[in-house]
Amino acid sequence: MSKAATPVPAPTKAPAPAAPKAVPVPASAASAGFAAQLGSFKDKASADTALARFRASGLSGPVSIVAADLGAKGTWYRIRATGFESRSEVEVFCGKARSAGAQCIPASR
Repeated sequence: MSKAATPVPAPTKAPAPAAPKAVPVPASAASAGFAAQLGSFKDKASADTALARFRASGLSGPVSIVAADLGAKGTWYRIRATGFESRSEVEVFCGKARSAGAQCIPASR
């Protein structure tokens, strides 16, 4: 007497994670006086790494690294998103950035 083969279901792949949503930054950077600070780092390499991570998480627009000479504390490298017309725009952006996993504080330009 032969046994009937029990069907084995084909292995399934887990669904791919959804792509991160873009967090837009206003494009009018030259004329606006408000900014968001997404990080501050003692060395440029750390700032570069963090900037790449922020961009990969969906941040878009004029986000750059700005060197700040703090005298005796040395030079720090700040990641800034610029182009905001008001502090309330910065706060909205920071809320979205925090939702995407980034740190964010309003800053003056």
